[in-house]
Amino acid sequence: MFQPVVSLSDRRTVGYEALARLGEGRDLPGPWFRLAREMGVSADLERTCLVAISEIGLPPDDGLLFVNASAATLIDPDVQDLCLPMASRLVVELTEHEHIESYEELRPSLERWSSRGVRLAVDDTGAGHSSLRHVLELAPHFLKLDQTVVAGLHEHAARRALIAALVTFAEDVGTTIIAEGVEKREEADALCDAGVHLGQGFAFGRPHPAWRPAVWPLEPAPTTACG
Repeated sequence: MFQPVVSLSDRRTVGYEALARLGEGRDLPGPWFRLAREMGVSADLERTCLVAISEIGLPPDDGLLFVNASAATLIDPDVQDLCLPMASRLVVELTEHEHIESYEELRPSLERWSSRGVRLAVDDTGAGHSSLRHVLELAPHFLKLDQTVVAGLHEHAARRALIAALVTFAEDVGTTIIAEGVEKREEADALCDAGVHLGQGFAFGRPHPAWRPAVWPLEPAPTTACG
């Protein structure tokens, strides 16, 4: 399934995140991946998902393709070869599910990805093992804010202040912030006011089997700088 990633300033769809839906009912992947980790086959499951993505190919209109991967998968040479045809528009999101024991061991693999044109994102910042240390150690192109930070920020001054500070930090280190889990127009407006460039969530489109560009359900308010 694919969910659009959009520019908050001009409503343009800049790419899509590939999201796994497993089983006959297209269930959310969390329980499946937890079971795979318990059984020691999480790398096999991730590789299977990447094979499925590679068979579909890249999105239209030169859009970026965001895919999730653990650190263990990123160091697999076979996975790097599998993703090579998509490299120029591929963004690999380092998932929050796995603790990174050694950044020094991971860094050479990331440099090989980067040398092929692949960009790196830190996924779900603010949840699990994902942290700003990833940004400091790995210098990703994108930092994805977890939904728990984004939800209701238009009514939460502390969250708005935190996001504004993160935007300043991201600009200083050359990282672009993507807000995940945007479900309301008011959240999108508040994110844009804070200087966040990109967003993703039900406000713009639900995951869909085909490439479906973002939809903005409401007309922009006259005073909104992002309209």
